[in-house]
Amino acid sequence: MSHEHAHGDEVHEHAHGDASHVHAEGTTGILPAVDHPEDKIYDDPRQFVRELSTTRYDYADVWAELRDPANRVIKGSEIPLKSKTARVEGSQAWGKSYVRPWKGITQSLSMHLVELAPEGYAKAHGHQNEAMLYILEGTGYEVHDGVEYPWEAGNLVVIHGGCVHRHYSEDPENPCRGLIVKPKALYQFLHLLYQGTVEAAPEDPVGIDPEWVPPEGYSHADEHGSGGH
Repeated sequence: MSHEHAHGDEVHEHAHGDASHVHAEGTTGILPAVDHPEDKIYDDPRQFVRELSTTRYDYADVWAELRDPANRVIKGSEIPLKSKTARVEGSQAWGKSYVRPWKGITQSLSMHLVELAPEGYAKAHGHQNEAMLYILEGTGYEVHDGVEYPWEAGNLVVIHGGCVHRHYSEDPENPCRGLIVKPKALYQFLHLLYQGTVEAAPEDPVGIDPEWVPPEGYSHADEHGSGGH
């Protein structure tokens, strides 16, 4: 894939398989997305809008569930990372889901962690809902509608609705991690449903080590069953 860095009147091209994009500096152009997004089918249905029913006017039973300590403090150490590709060892893209509507904790917000292997990258995709990506560790860059935006730990990346985007790690030795928060369920409830995968996460193994796995706990379970985006 190739991409370009624009500096004034000069354009510098870089290679990354088959996709192309340009650097944000010195350019205001938007490159078109591909015409045929990839299909992605889940084994289990994902529930974005949950039923809210009660026999009580004061919703006391609903409040009891929401105030359950298990629904107030989510222990990330108890949630294993899952590969975003068909492989486990050597996968370039990983993730874990903290809060989803189908987990019975929230009705409006979702939050998940994305982890990229050293110099790895994730899928290219887009959705109508906006999203915020807070970078916890590492250095890398985004590609939004063909334009590159560098980031590092402590930065907040704004992903606007409808933007085709992809996350890239530039760290040659360590993984990059970020937290993504989005009001996806609210959009789904309003039937703002447009989303699609432009290109899946790479199946090629991590360059520095074909057997690379995250240093923290991970699962061999199929990510696409219930923990996807």
